[in-house]
Amino acid sequence: MPEAALDRYLEQATIDRIRREWEAKGFQVIKESVPARTQPDLLMRRGEEKVAFEVTTASALQKRRKAISQMAKTFADDPNTTFRLVVANPPRERSIEVDGLDNILLSYIIENFPDELDELSSHTLVESVDDVEVSAVDIDRGRIRVSGRGVVSVRLEYGSASDQEHDIGYASDDSFPFEFDITLDSNLEIVDVDHLEVDTSSFDA
Repeated sequence: MPEAALDRYLEQATIDRIRREWEAKGFQVIKESVPARTQPDLLMRRGEEKVAFEVTTASALQKRRKAISQMAKTFADDPNTTFRLVVANPPRERSIEVDGLDNILLSYIIENFPDELDELSSHTLVESVDDVEVSAVDIDRGRIRVSGRGVVSVRLEYGSASDQEHDIGYASDDSFPFEFDITLDSNLEIVDVDHLEVDTSSFDA
């Protein structure tokens, strides 16, 4: 969407929201004959109390600063009117969540042990999957395709099982980032893995 169109959309959406909120407080939208340059986006009244709203976006604020300043001065002469400048911002991007995805990935990695982890030690144990971030979700015909990234924590054991049992082996804990692109069914069970790769490059660094 072009920036100008996005600005208009954000401004109108904010004006509509303000109108609803202030109508709930008992205010009503009014129209009065005021100079064109000082016409606010929204003028509301409750009894003798009036509130003038001018709505702009952060990107348009600098261009309109002079006009807004003049508007504020005009309404400052009216003791019954409060002038409010509202900067409309785009909504923050919401994080995408799939319930239990960390455990789903943990189970898959344990059952389908990645070669890149297996090569790190005599015996590599996967302990947890954390910090899972979903970058995209695509739902089609009951299938959910999910892609993103996470961190897998492992315990690296060196030496034989007997060495570990008698505390003469060596073990350490580490964690590595991984990327995934998987497909889930309606029961949130993995039915296809297009991509799952653990980045162990930091291990040799």
